[in-house]
Amino acid sequence: MKQLVLRNEGQEIVYKIFGTLVGISAVLQLFLNSPRSWLFWINALLVIMLVVLIITRGFGTNVNSLKYDDNTLSIRWYNRLRIKRINVNDIVGIASDNNCIRIKLNNDKVIRIPIKMLEVKDQRDVLNFLKEITGL
Repeated sequence: MKQLVLRNEGQEIVYKIFGTLVGISAVLQLFLNSPRSWLFWINALLVIMLVVLIITRGFGTNVNSLKYDDNTLSIRWYNRLRIKRINVNDIVGIASDNNCIRIKLNNDKVIRIPIKMLEVKDQRDVLNFLKEITGL
């Protein structure tokens, strides 16, 4: 099994700052509202959901990974909630530009992997990993 895991540190910083601001405002609202108010319970629920999101780092959306195992490529990217699995034999071509890497499949379907927010080194690593496992 080969894998490439990338973390987008800039996105993580923005996520932490936004989460902190929303958390502070939700906690302040908890102190300002009485427990008999429906706003209090909505804010309490918001605080619980925010804690879960921060602990799981947005359900893993800040971690990008490409895994190659048993002739299957698994793509977990920040813009997808589900893992995309592709048979490597179905890949016809790989093309890239500054915004995304496009993987063309046998059935003329194109899978786009956005790389615009990644550093240049990480962009090259993704492209080299894909070229290495496909042999293209």
